[in-house]
Amino acid sequence: MNWVAIDLGGAYVKASVLDNENQPMRLSYPMSNYETTLLLSEVVLTEDKKLLLGEEAIMYSLLSPETIVPDWKQSPHKLLVAEALFRRINDAAAKYHKETNIGAVLLHDKIEDTSITNIAKKVFNDVKNFRSCDIINQRIF
Repeated sequence: MNWVAIDLGGAYVKASVLDNENQPMRLSYPMSNYETTLLLSEVVLTEDKKLLLGEEAIMYSLLSPETIVPDWKQSPHKLLVAEALFRRINDAAAKYHKETNIGAVLLHDKIEDTSITNIAKKVFNDVKNFRSCDIINQRIF
């Protein structure tokens, strides 16, 4: 199984895999006409209940600022957003590894959010949880 380490930050979501030489490598995500390694945590829920992430959300919110989901981790839409983020990360990891057997290592600031972990378990083949401070001396990234 290949693994992806995910840091679900407030401003950015960062996800890394280990390359063939066990060096960390950030995943890339398609955004408009280019690829980026930073998946912005900006979220918009459109009037027709479509979820937009990252730059797509920022562009949409310029015309409809009322659609922005402030602080998605505290939002009633948290699980919907988490699933969309995890699916995008899983797709990027599967594309990088050229296979679909992907496990996730979730990095939490202080305590594990079990609802987010449960969503990750729906998307990834296996999930492990760590507190960020516990892995500083370990070589996960």
